[in-house]
Amino acid sequence: MEINEFDPGSKVNRYQGEAKAVADEIKEKKQPDQPSPVKEPSADKVQLSQQSREIARAKELAETAPAVRQEKVEAIKAKLAAGTYDVEAEDVADRMLKEALQELI
Repeated sequence: MEINEFDPGSKVNRYQGEAKAVADEIKEKKQPDQPSPVKEPSADKVQLSQQSREIARAKELAETAPAVRQEKVEAIKAKLAAGTYDVEAEDVADRMLKEALQELI
């Protein structure tokens, strides 16, 4: 068997040439002279859910509501003045216990 024109260096040289061409191409793309493109900052967005808007509205209404229901106070004052205001001791005790338990929770 006879092998003609076999030059083991020819294949290696061809590969090295291709590798050099690729390296040169990469260097051209990374030229330090050119500034990198600046990305524009994106605008932040906040989107509130329907439930959060309802909670905010309820909070706003609660804050603007008067702390004292004047009509109820006036009605009780009138009953006290007339001597007709009667409160059950059990009702007062129940209310006191409920408020105390709510404070603990």
